[in-house]
Amino acid sequence: MFHISPYSIPVGIASLGFLFLSIFVYSKNRRSLRNILFSGLTFCIFVWLFAYAVCYSTKSDKVAYVFARLSCTTVFLLAPFWYHSTVAILKIENERRRVRLVWIFVILFLPFFVFSKYFLDASKHYWGYYSKAGPLHPLSLVIWYAVCFRVLYLLFKNYKRKDITPLEKNQAKYLLWAYFFAAICSLDYMQKY
Repeated sequence: MFHISPYSIPVGIASLGFLFLSIFVYSKNRRSLRNILFSGLTFCIFVWLFAYAVCYSTKSDKVAYVFARLSCTTVFLLAPFWYHSTVAILKIENERRRVRLVWIFVILFLPFFVFSKYFLDASKHYWGYYSKAGPLHPLSLVIWYAVCFRVLYLLFKNYKRKDITPLEKNQAKYLLWAYFFAAICSLDYMQKY
């Protein structure tokens, strides 16, 4: 049923790195909302990558389908975690209502990700199984990228503020660059079509 595919090894190793990062951040301060949210964000990345490592190494259609669905569902969950953790890190109180709306919207869509083929399916490729976009998948991309651009805008706006400390300015700069590159890397969605 399983064989270790060479394509799954880098993805599996990267997933373990995110698992350790998630545990490390959470263990540093279990009461901090910022730590909890960032740990949730990195845990979702772990699940996403680990599930694809399983997809690349399975020979079973059913196992691949479950793990491809799990992977894409956690990617969809990244949007509210990303937004919420950024708002918590930057301490932006007037974004809380929008954060709640994103969480509600994503949670309402989750059953369609998990229990239907409207958003996702799986197909076999030479490297293993990979998810395939369903007819409503572009809607999830609109949501994901709307959140992405909002996060980048908030980070840029915070970076340009004059009333923040040099440390906060540096944090905003590095988060902005990291999230900018993460947004570019998220274009791997294009192979789902």
